[in-house]
Amino acid sequence: FQKMDRERCLKDFANWCSIRQKSGVKLTSKSVNSALNGDGSYFDVLLKKLNIRTEQEFDNFYNNEYLPWVKKYFEFQKKYKGNKLNHQAFKELYKFFESTDYDFAQLRKQNRTILEELKEIKTEIHPLEPFFPQGARLLMMGSFPPKRERWKMDFYYPNFQNDMWRIFGLVFFDDKEHFLTADKKSFCEQRIRDFLIRQGIALTDSGREVVRQKDNASDKFLEIVRKIDLSDVLRQLPHCVAIATTGQKATDTLLSLVEASQPPVGGFSTFHFEGRTIRLYRMPSSSRAYPKPLPEKAAVYKRMFGEVGGFF
Repeated sequence: FQKMDRERCLKDFANWCSIRQKSGVKLTSKSVNSALNGDGSYFDVLLKKLNIRTEQEFDNFYNNEYLPWVKKYFEFQKKYKGNKLNHQAFKELYKFFESTDYDFAQLRKQNRTILEELKEIKTEIHPLEPFFPQGARLLMMGSFPPKRERWKMDFYYPNFQNDMWRIFGLVFFDDKEHFLTADKKSFCEQRIRDFLIRQGIALTDSGREVVRQKDNASDKFLEIVRKIDLSDVLRQLPHCVAIATTGQKATDTLLSLVEASQPPVGGFSTFHFEGRTIRLYRMPSSSRAYPKPLPEKAAVYKRMFGEVGGFF
């Protein structure tokens, strides 16, 4: 490994701090400075504490400890900027990086066999702008788009194996192919956009920045490191009376932002925002991995549109 940049150093060191906390080692300014000044490799400490001896054990640590910490780190970094940190150890850490360039290369050489397996953490920024038609009364919210190679259009739910636009076709036109192109090989983006504008249906996702733990579109392996700014969204949608989440990941993310109970699939709970009472619907996922036939999913969505009102 070559000399790491400041951000990567912070990520690695923050992870080390989290492991020390879990193992009961108190974080102090002295312990931070001791590690930074070379009185023992922090990776040596980490590996001994976790009893890591093989590459597989390191991979388990990487997936179960390191990646989840990245999510916490980005949230922590966003909340506390500069030196305004409420823990003396982290204050010292930031001061250290303000005053010097530290070379971690020597520390990493001591653990090269295992550390060569360490992967770069790559976050993805949401590639689409929110779709907010004027006067929208319903906001549909998923988690995050799939990787671009799966897209059939530059819009929400672009994967041809995802049935969201077939559900819309069945609900509003009794035709699952209504929003497909003439050759039935893609979605007709303009037809979808025009329809949503007429109906007043907005679209966005609960994650604005994510880490994919595996190279697929599964929510199970999706870590949201930056959530949607729901207050800002609802202020841009003053006529919105309901939000429909289209999967458990989106539902859980939204519930972390509002005071509402977990709604049943197909049902809703309510929360309050600046004098407005807003319904939160938990809808069946439009992914084909969700175990419900397409007509049954469409029936649940049709009931939701009917309850919200103004669509038929």
